[in-house]
Amino acid sequence: MRAAAVWRCIHLIAGSIAECPINIWEGKRGDKIDRKAVDAEWIDNPNPEVTWYEYVETSMVHDLLWGNAYWLPVLSNGGDRIAQLWTLPPWQTFASRETSSSRGVPGAKVYH
Repeated sequence: MRAAAVWRCIHLIAGSIAECPINIWEGKRGDKIDRKAVDAEWIDNPNPEVTWYEYVETSMVHDLLWGNAYWLPVLSNGGDRIAQLWTLPPWQTFASRETSSSRGVPGAKVYH
């Protein structure tokens, strides 16, 4: 019974946060800009498998249960823009201070 109560609370919190509108700021002063003016498809569709709502909800579940949520940005062909965002499972992801890694994704490319 206690596990069901925990999952229900997590679902309520994560779902409520995922429903919030997205605000975007830019510049040093933090000027709010119109979301439609940003040419970034990943804001509405972070990757081909999930919507923004599902992406934020999953990230919040990871954050609430494991204390951190990890995102992997996939850059466009030119390497200058984010094309997709993927969540990484926190139970299989660890942070390290190494500058280069022999396995997995380098630490500089993972956001948490």
